[in-house]
Amino acid sequence: MVAVIKEGQGLAVRLPDYIIESLSLQDGDEVEFAMVDDKNVKMSKLESVASPELDVLRKLNAIKFSERTKEAVDSKLTDSEKETLKQLIEKKIVSFYDKGKYTDRGVYSISRDYYYLITKKPPKEMKCGFYVIDDSYRARELMEEFKPQIKSGDILSVRSFDKKYYFVSADVVNSTGSEIIAVLGEKDAGLEDLAKQLNVDKNLIKAVLEVLRESGDVIEKKKELYALA
Repeated sequence: MVAVIKEGQGLAVRLPDYIIESLSLQDGDEVEFAMVDDKNVKMSKLESVASPELDVLRKLNAIKFSERTKEAVDSKLTDSEKETLKQLIEKKIVSFYDKGKYTDRGVYSISRDYYYLITKKPPKEMKCGFYVIDDSYRARELMEEFKPQIKSGDILSVRSFDKKYYFVSADVVNSTGSEIIAVLGEKDAGLEDLAKQLNVDKNLIKAVLEVLRESGDVIEKKKELYALA
């Protein structure tokens, strides 16, 4: 059993020894929480990121997502930084995305779990890597607020058939999107099934699907049932 205790103005969770030992947790470790469904949460330990790795991640993040090809990235990294990049790939902090419209060349993608660890403070609405809103006036405000990130391709925006506005970071789209496309490559899947299979918040899955639908990578065959285009 896990105890929830009062900590300052909020609540904290006191983890039992078997979880601490199983995940080899230590003071200062970073962990990630993800909603599996309305009542269940998944917790995972994030790999530690050393200073040289952060430097490479920042260099990678400074390159527009659509231009992060192997050739372009290699041209900006030193030999030692290329070795560090290999380590980041082995730790699954960085992956090579070669699906959808990037099949012919592929681009490097930073895991959604680490993206905001290596950037400046994100817009408060985008603290989870995505934001959904049905207020058109506020959406226009956000379009202006996010204008530099949208122009650079770091944030993607789309207005869906459900009349909601979706703002999603490019790294979240492509890290989660590659997983979604892999699943849909096997068979069509519903929104709930995708969220459970990938252990990702359903709202995040929906946001990414809307961007993939807009880009022509997936289609919605019927309400909340998706397939590759």
